[in-house]
Amino acid sequence: MSPAEIEDAVERMYREFYFRPKKIAGIVAEMLTERQMFVRRLREGGEFFGYLKERGVQVKQRKQEAIANR
Repeated sequence: MSPAEIEDAVERMYREFYFRPKKIAGIVAEMLTERQMFVRRLREGGEFFGYLKERGVQVKQRKQEAIANR
């Protein structure tokens, strides 16, 4: 498996795990009951979406490089 394929699999796993309705409901419930968890989950959520955004940029660049190298 290439490094790019591993990164793609990791991103897919994160999306499939964290975007499940049951998981989202649990995180929201936890945030509503504990202020410390509210702050922590907001920070983690920002980091997670930043990761997804950066991965999107990397994938786009990789595709453009592949097209240019043909």
